[in-house]
Amino acid sequence: MTGLNKYKGDTMKALIIAAATALSLVGCAGMPGGPGGPTRTAGQAIDDVTIGTKMKSALAADPELSALKINVDTTQGNVRLRGEVKSTALRRKAEDIARKIEGVKSVDNQLMVTG
Repeated sequence: MTGLNKYKGDTMKALIIAAATALSLVGCAGMPGGPGGPTRTAGQAIDDVTIGTKMKSALAADPELSALKINVDTTQGNVRLRGEVKSTALRRKAEDIARKIEGVKSVDNQLMVTG
């Protein structure tokens, strides 16, 4: 397998994982939030899944960032990034990607620099 084909395979794998996650979250869209927590409509849940899927796709497409090492949680347009990156520049890059996605209201960047 050539380097390019391996990269395409890794990207496809990340997209499949993101799509499966999105589908599973849509199934939970009608569940109420916990006590004192935010409640979401089905439309808001779908919007959050869309944001998460776009973010995971963008991470998978970027050769410097790992979609498998960065966890993306989205609630009512608020994105939380958790996981590991190799530098402060990559931490900022992941946050910038999130901020550019339509529907994102805020980004809580909890990424840890390990390099």
